[in-house]
Amino acid sequence: MPLIYEKRKETIELVFADTKDKHAMRYTHMRGLTCATQWVRLKFVTMNLKRLASWAWKRLCLQAFRKHVWIFEAAVGCCVA
Repeated sequence: MPLIYEKRKETIELVFADTKDKHAMRYTHMRGLTCATQWVRLKFVTMNLKRLASWAWKRLCLQAFRKHVWIFEAAVGCCVA
């Protein structure tokens, strides 16, 4: 059971901590359940889009890096032989 709680602490509770600290979600600024729900959904959509953009950017940079390293390794192997 402690292993499950440790995994939960790393994944789930970290997301809620980030929303409180970085996305101003300690208190709601909207009145009514529907307005507050829409506001929270908008915040989580924004967080997911930021995470997706960051993931895509890292993947794109990694692919470009691999392409240039492959060209460099091919050039070094060509000159040495």
